[in-house]
Amino acid sequence: MAAAAAGRAETAEADADEAGRKADHSSSAARAAQQHLTGLAGDLRAGVTDLGAEAAFEHLLAASAVLTAARSGADTALDTQRLCSHPLSWTDDRIRQIQSVDRALGKHQHTQSAESDAAAERRSAEDQEDIRREAARGASVRRREAEEVLAARLEAWQEDAPQLGPVAADLITLGEDATDRMDTSRLTDWLACAATATRSRIDLAGHQLTAATDAALARAEARRAEEAHAEHTAAQDATAQAAAAYETAQQRADDENKADERRRADAHHAHQQTQNDAQAELDALDRARNDAESAAVRETAEWVGEIHSWRSRLTHLAATDIPLPASSTPTAQLETLQPANLELTVARAHTRATVRLQRQADAAGRQVEAATEQVAAVQSDLEQSRRAAPTPPAPAWRTRSPKDGVPLWALVDFIPGLPAQEADRLEGALLVAGLLDALVTSDGRLVGGDLTFTAAAPAPGRTLADLLVVETDPALDADRVRAVLAAIALGRVRWVL
Repeated sequence: MAAAAAGRAETAEADADEAGRKADHSSSAARAAQQHLTGLAGDLRAGVTDLGAEAAFEHLLAASAVLTAARSGADTALDTQRLCSHPLSWTDDRIRQIQSVDRALGKHQHTQSAESDAAAERRSAEDQEDIRREAARGASVRRREAEEVLAARLEAWQEDAPQLGPVAADLITLGEDATDRMDTSRLTDWLACAATATRSRIDLAGHQLTAATDAALARAEARRAEEAHAEHTAAQDATAQAAAAYETAQQRADDENKADERRRADAHHAHQQTQNDAQAELDALDRARNDAESAAVRETAEWVGEIHSWRSRLTHLAATDIPLPASSTPTAQLETLQPANLELTVARAHTRATVRLQRQADAAGRQVEAATEQVAAVQSDLEQSRRAAPTPPAPAWRTRSPKDGVPLWALVDFIPGLPAQEADRLEGALLVAGLLDALVTSDGRLVGGDLTFTAAAPAPGRTLADLLVVETDPALDADRVRAVLAAIALGRVRWVL
C-alpha cells in the first residue's frame, strides 16, 4: 500500500512538472504573440496616419494597446464586432468613392480615345487632299508648258510660212493666271481657214505638200494640246474629288467632334451628378455623424453614471483605482473622455486585483491542500487502525524474541470483500486453535507453543489461503507464508510432525 501511494505521488509530481512546462511554454507563446501584435499595431498606426483615418481605427488601436499591455492570466475579452465596425465602414466608403472616380476616369479616357481617332482620320484626309492638290498643280504646270511650247512653235512656223497670214494674237497669247487655257479648237479652225485660203491662192505641188505637212504638224500640235487639255481636265477632276473627299472628311470630323462634345458633356454631367450625389451622401454622413456624436455624448453621460454606480459596488477594487469624471461634469466636457484609456485603466486595475486575489487564492489553496493532506493522513491512520487486528495477549508463561519468527497475524490479512462476521469467526477460531499468534519461521515452519508444524503439502478443499492473503511487504518469504496457509484446511488440518 505504501509503495502504491509512493507511485501515485511520483506520478502526480511528474504531472505537476509537465503542467509547469506547459504553463511556461504558453507564457512564452503569449509574450511572443504580444510582441508580434505590437509590431502589427505600429504598422497599422503608421498606415492609418498616412491615410488620415485615425478616428476610424481609434478603438482597434486602443484594443491592440490593451492586449499588448495585458499580463499573463488577465481577462482581456474584447467585442471584435464593435471594434471592427468603424474600420469596415470607413473602408467600404473609400472603396465606393474610388470606384466612382474610376468610372468617371474610364469614361473620360474613352472620350479622349474617340477624339484621338477622329483627329487621326482628319489628318489622313488632309494628307490625301494635299497629295491630290499637288497632282493638280503638276498637271496645270505641264499643261502650261505644253501651251507655251505650242505658242513658240506657232510663232516659228508663222515666220517660215508667211503666206498663211498672221495668227490672231488672242489665239496664242497666254494669260498670267495659270488657270487660263489656250483655245485649241479656235486655233484648229484658224489653221484650216488659213490653209484653204492659201491653197486657193497658190496651186503649186510644193506648196501643197508644205501646206499638208504644216496641216499635219498643226493637227499633231492640236492633238497634243487636246491631250494636255484632257490631262488638265483629269487633274481638275482629281482636284474636285480630293476637295469632295476633304469636305467629306471635314464633315465626318465635325460630326465626330460634335459627338465627342456631346459625350464629353454627358460625361461631365454624369461626373457632376456623381459628385453631387457624393456630396449629398457626405452631407448626410456629416449629419449622421453629428447625430451620432450627440447621442454618443448623451450615452457617455449615462455610461459615466452607470460606471459610478458600478464602481460604488466594487468589492475587490478601490474607487481610487478607477478615476472617473464627476457625475456633475457638463455634457460638453465629456467629449474629451477616452473610453479606451478608461478601459485600459480598468484592465490594469483588474490585472493588479487579479494578481493580488490569485496570490490570496494560491495561499488559501496551499492551506486547503495542507489541511486535506492532514485529514487524509488522519483518515489513513484511522483506517489502518480499524483494519489492523489487535495484538492478542501473550500467555504469562511464554517467552519470545524477534529472531524466533513473525506472528501469523502480522503476515496476513483478510481477502477483500470478506464479510465482517466471517472475519471475526475466523479470527476467533485461529485464536482458540493457538494459530493466530503462532510464529512463522524463515524456513516455513509454524511454531505454536511447544509444538512445531511443517506444511507437507496443500490441504484438499478450502483452506486458509482462500480467506487470507499475504501482506504486500511481508517480513518473510511470501511463498512460504502461502504454503503454510494452503496446508491448513477449514474444518481439519493436515500436518506432519
